[in-house]
Amino acid sequence: MKSLLYTIRYLAKSKSNNLIKILSLTLGLVVGLVLFSQVAFEMSYDNFWTDKDQLYKLHVEGTFAKGGGYDGEAVNAPYAPTMYHEFEEVISASNLFYFGNGEELFQVGENKYVEQTIVADSLFVRTMGIEMIAGDPEALKVAENVYVSETFANKAFGRLDIIGEKIRKDQGTYTVAGVLKDIPKNAHLKYDVMMSLKSSLGDWMPGWQYGDAFSGYIKVAKGTDIHALEDKIPDMMRRHYDVDAEIAGGLTKRYYLKPVTTLHSGNPQIRRMALILSILAFSLLFAAALNYVLISISSMVSRAKTVGVHKCNGATSQQVILMFMKESGILLLFSLMLAGLMIFVFRGPIEVLIKNPLSAVFSKENFWVIICVISVLFFMTGYIPARVFAAVPVTQIFRAYADNKKGWKRILLFIQFSGVSFMMTFLAIIYFQYEMILNQNVGYSMDNLVYSTQLRGMSKEQMETVKAEFIRLPEVHTVSQSDLPHRFMSGNSVTHVETGEELFTARAMGADKNTLEVLGLTLLYGRNLSDQSSFNEEVLINETCARMLNVADPVGHQFFFWSGDKKHTVVGVVEDFQYQSFFDEIPPVILVPEYISVVVAKLNVPVTPLLMKKMNGLLRKHSHNENSEFLVLQDEYELRYYDTKLFRDSVVISSVIMLLITLLGLIGFVQDEIGRRQKEIAIRKVNGAEALNILALLSKDISFIAIPAVLIGLVFSYFVGAEWLQQFILKIPLSLTLFILTSTSIFAILQLCVVLRTWRVAVENPVLSLKSE
Repeated sequence: MKSLLYTIRYLAKSKSNNLIKILSLTLGLVVGLVLFSQVAFEMSYDNFWTDKDQLYKLHVEGTFAKGGGYDGEAVNAPYAPTMYHEFEEVISASNLFYFGNGEELFQVGENKYVEQTIVADSLFVRTMGIEMIAGDPEALKVAENVYVSETFANKAFGRLDIIGEKIRKDQGTYTVAGVLKDIPKNAHLKYDVMMSLKSSLGDWMPGWQYGDAFSGYIKVAKGTDIHALEDKIPDMMRRHYDVDAEIAGGLTKRYYLKPVTTLHSGNPQIRRMALILSILAFSLLFAAALNYVLISISSMVSRAKTVGVHKCNGATSQQVILMFMKESGILLLFSLMLAGLMIFVFRGPIEVLIKNPLSAVFSKENFWVIICVISVLFFMTGYIPARVFAAVPVTQIFRAYADNKKGWKRILLFIQFSGVSFMMTFLAIIYFQYEMILNQNVGYSMDNLVYSTQLRGMSKEQMETVKAEFIRLPEVHTVSQSDLPHRFMSGNSVTHVETGEELFTARAMGADKNTLEVLGLTLLYGRNLSDQSSFNEEVLINETCARMLNVADPVGHQFFFWSGDKKHTVVGVVEDFQYQSFFDEIPPVILVPEYISVVVAKLNVPVTPLLMKKMNGLLRKHSHNENSEFLVLQDEYELRYYDTKLFRDSVVISSVIMLLITLLGLIGFVQDEIGRRQKEIAIRKVNGAEALNILALLSKDISFIAIPAVLIGLVFSYFVGAEWLQQFILKIPLSLTLFILTSTSIFAILQLCVVLRTWRVAVENPVLSLKSE
């Protein structure tokens, strides 16, 4: 108790130093705890399933005989159900409609709700082991039945006993046949409404070779050899269709099973993000701890004598260590409380950055992260300074022993400078990459371009009427019905007309004769689509597709697409345009003249809220759907990089805090140097040294530390930045100019801090300093 009271008295006496310690630790804890908890959350995806080790998802790898191929999770419908019926190791299996996952609009009474929706067969609940609060687990055998989550039930109906209640979607009415218990946020599947597969497909089911639009989930018996099970799939395929003919046609398929627990955490982009966020979090916490140690060791001049007095009065090294550990514990507790308060106050912006509620990230399952962070900080801030002070020999306590420890401070400052150099340079890489992908030419024009949501249920004649109404508007240049490059396009194999060989897989983009003009696509050679193109099976292709056809003149060339009896003729080649985003390679794209229930309008004037209101009113009037609306293509395109923007913002915050922590440490170091060299500075000034000479003296000492530290930070940022850029197809060059500019800026900030802190001493009357000696 006596030593605790002494510790508290000392902490109260050294207010300024302790305030800097608490501030550094608080800033480090706020960002470090959030980032480390976010990483733990991302890597814990799908670990909550009751039988997680028995759940797998089907994937397929396709290889074309002439090179190229694909690897994905969109599979054909019969695979999962057939494995369930033919393999005893498979105890349940289910299909999701791969293209049926997304946000859908539902109506309950007069209220509307936009909910995450999936489309599943009747075995999905049983396969995944989803807990039902009420209802029949196989009710999705009926097309009009739906399941809803407990969250949606409470939100829309205010209760859970809602079996038999009705909800509406588009023009259909559906019956609630079950209420599902909410699943955790760290699930690769997100849903609040689960619809029947029959609601989308009816009784029709695609076959073994066409219609790969499903996600197949498999539940196996405990102890199943997955590799042995995968080896049985080829024989199953041969029992149901002519695999040898498919291989002879140029396509070889291999199906394999991926554990559900690795679908998210095993994704290379997620692992890359987790690694980088971990580095940022570690850097911040390490810098905060080093600041604490730096300030503690800087106080050695005064504290060494106090420790010596304790030792002379019988205190052991262990008791000295315990005294410092108590100090660290008290300060760390204050910092933790302040960090918790800051996280709570800034809860909203933090949840936007991490895209998850804090309650999910700081869950009891992730509590171990907080314990580990606090334990490591407690060790670094308490034990390390304690060992340094405890090692002071009593015989040298009242000598200049503390001066010999300045090497410690230089090393700690060196590490902090390296850290801030790394983070600021990495931030520059992210910033320039983000700006580049937003402003890069994508091969089509998004200027003043708007498009409608899906106008389901409208006939071709009705769509022509809607288009005619918009063409009459003075603000509209022209309109088309087409798919859009930033959205996912379905695809199929391109097959040789004579040999039947499958050449490659291409994306199918619905288009009409106005698509090129509306999107600003460039026709390189050949001609555009016409009103008769759909009857003559005429198509346009992009440059990539033309190269992969490997013919002298692709115009006039014919191939099968979609099916073996539908011969398409190439009438023109368009310049390559970016597909979806710069995360993806440009695939072969075929512009097919087919019916698309989307109106795309090129405007003569900029998009304004008033104009959007006018167009939405007209669209709803003629589509007879009050939920129809126009979207701005530029806004939707930028959403593709929303995660990149959030990551950039996270690095901005981390970098600013890292810089603040480093500057706090630098101020403490300079303050200690001024105190240690006060007499020397005064004598230099008496002998004629100017203020600039004094500033240069201290600046030179900092430069010896800063220059190599900043260079090391640059090297580290180069490798981490190069790794982060791997996810993009188009990357900024990591040029020497970029690193010179960032390093110069960092060095200038550090030197400015030194100048501001030493200016008063540099211009002070030296007599004042010498009088205190």
